[in-house]
Amino acid sequence: MLATFTVENFLSFRDPVTLSFVPTNDKTFKDEYLYTVRDGVQLLKIGIIYGANASGKTNLIHALYQACNILSRPTVDKQQGLKVLPFLLDTSSRELPSRFSFTFYVAKEKYLLELEVDQQRIYSERLFFYPSSKAALLYERGYDASRDLATIRWGGYIGMNKKETLAIEGNTIPNMSVLAAWRKSNVEAPHLAKVYSFFSEQLFLPSSTTSWVSFAKLQFHQDNLGKLHSFVRRFLQASDFNISDIAIKEEVIPKDAVNALISSLPVSNEEKSSLFREQDLKKETFMFQHHTPSGVFELPEGLESTGTLQMLGLSIVLYRLISEQHFVVIDEIESSLHYELLSYFIRTFLASGGEASQMLLTTHDLNLLNEDYIRRDAIWFTHKAAEASSALTRLSAYGLHKNISPYNAYRQNKLAPLPFLGSQYFSQNED
Repeated sequence: MLATFTVENFLSFRDPVTLSFVPTNDKTFKDEYLYTVRDGVQLLKIGIIYGANASGKTNLIHALYQACNILSRPTVDKQQGLKVLPFLLDTSSRELPSRFSFTFYVAKEKYLLELEVDQQRIYSERLFFYPSSKAALLYERGYDASRDLATIRWGGYIGMNKKETLAIEGNTIPNMSVLAAWRKSNVEAPHLAKVYSFFSEQLFLPSSTTSWVSFAKLQFHQDNLGKLHSFVRRFLQASDFNISDIAIKEEVIPKDAVNALISSLPVSNEEKSSLFREQDLKKETFMFQHHTPSGVFELPEGLESTGTLQMLGLSIVLYRLISEQHFVVIDEIESSLHYELLSYFIRTFLASGGEASQMLLTTHDLNLLNEDYIRRDAIWFTHKAAEASSALTRLSAYGLHKNISPYNAYRQNKLAPLPFLGSQYFSQNED
C-alpha cells in the first residue's frame, strides 16, 4: 500500500508536495477507511483531490504515472528519452532534474524509494528497506558524468553475490532504473522482486482518456471463471440501470466492407494491396440485456449512455480492488455520472473491507464535501502558489471546525482558492 508520494520540479509542481495516505487522529469511520498494514500502522484506503482547472490535479497523476513507468519498464535504447518535464515557468527549475519519492508497504514490509531524473537520464535512485524503525540501504544508484555511466552501491540486505550484482549493473543504462534492469537480469532478489511487483502490477492507473469499453472487453476475456462477469452484472443491477445481464457478441465484418474501406484510404495502390485481407475480421460488441414489461431486449454498446459505459468500467475496477491488491487512480471520476452513482461507487468500495487496496480520485463534484461519510484527511486541494506553481493541501490541515461544512467553506473561498472569474460582460471592440 502507498503511504506517501512526493513530487518536485515536475510539470506545474516546482516545490515539493506530498500526498499522504497516513491518517490523522480523526476517529471518523475508522473501520471503513483504515486498513491495518501491520501492528501500529494503518493507512487510508482512499484519497480525493479537488482543485480548479489547471491547478495541478491531473499533473499529480501524471507524476505518479511517469515515476512508476520509469521504475518498472525496461528500455532498449540508451538514447530513448524519458517523459519527464520540469517546471518551466522560471529560469532555474527548467535546468534541474525532477524528483519523486515513495514510501510504501509490500505485505508488512516498509520501503522508501527516491528517484531523480530528467529527460535524458536517471541521476539518482535509492531504495531503502525498514527491518526495524531504522532504514537500511538496499541500493544507491548514482551518475558518473565523466563516463556517462550509472554507478551502484549495494547494501547488506540486498542478499546477492558479486556475480549477481554485476549482472544487474551491466543492464543499468543511464535511462533505465535499477528495478527495470533487475527485471532484465536472471537474478533472484526477493526485495527487488517485491518492489518491482508493487510498481508494475499493484499500481493500476486508468484515466479519463482510457476507453472504458476496450478496458472492459480485455478484462472479460481474462475472466476464465466468470466471477468478474457475475460481479459486474450484480453491480449494474444495483446501480439501477435496468440492465439484467451483459455479454460480448462477436460478429464477422464482411470482406467487401473491409476492402471498400481500404480502397478509400489516401495511400498508394501498392500500400492498399498490402492491406487487402483474405481472412475474416471480427468485431466485438457488448450487448446489454434489458428487462421490460414487454419482454427481454438486447441493446448494443453504441446505444447505451456514456454513463452506463463508464459505470461498466468502474464496476470492473471495483471488482479488482476488492478481490486483489491494487492502487487505482481515476482522473475526473464524476465524468458522465450522476452524483448518486459516484457516491454509491465510493461507499461500496469503503464498505467492502477485503484486500489492501487504495483509490486516488480527482473530481470537480463538490457534493462529496457535504457528505458526513467523507473523512477530512482523505480530501486534498490543488491550487496555484508562487510563480504559478501548483501546491497541494490536505483539508484537515486548514483547521476547519468540525461543525463547519467543508462544502460551504470551500464555496466561500475559505479553503483552496476558487477560480477568480472576471466580468461576464464582454465587448467585441475591447482588446
